[in-house]
Amino acid sequence: MTTDISWLPLSLRKNIDLPKVVYEPVNDLYGGYFINGTKEIIVVEYEPQVPSTIVHEYCHYLQDISGKLPTKGSNVSLFEKYSYNKAIRLYFRTQWWEMEALLLEHKIAPTAVSRFWLKALVLPSDTKFVEDICM
Repeated sequence: MTTDISWLPLSLRKNIDLPKVVYEPVNDLYGGYFINGTKEIIVVEYEPQVPSTIVHEYCHYLQDISGKLPTKGSNVSLFEKYSYNKAIRLYFRTQWWEMEALLLEHKIAPTAVSRFWLKALVLPSDTKFVEDICM
């Protein structure tokens, strides 16, 4: 697995102090995370999702260094209160920073999961889905 993020588009890396990618064992709760104020992106070792997780968490890193990332964490407790489908809708629709990260993830390193979340869960059902949605 790569700890290098030089594969990200130059437009996302230019003039930025790049974070370090750190791996931790697989878990069932999340694919990765970024802690405000750090220079580390944490990724669980689930190979097919690694590039999309790196992009998603890198977006949070960019939000943080620009002063836009809220100091409170994401509301992961939604998944304890609601069904997965309802929780994922609320998670992305009520937290702009998560939606922004999902859109960038889908643009740079799309996966079946990001496509499913956008098409089936997050976007309104009458939204026409196109691959370049976040361009």
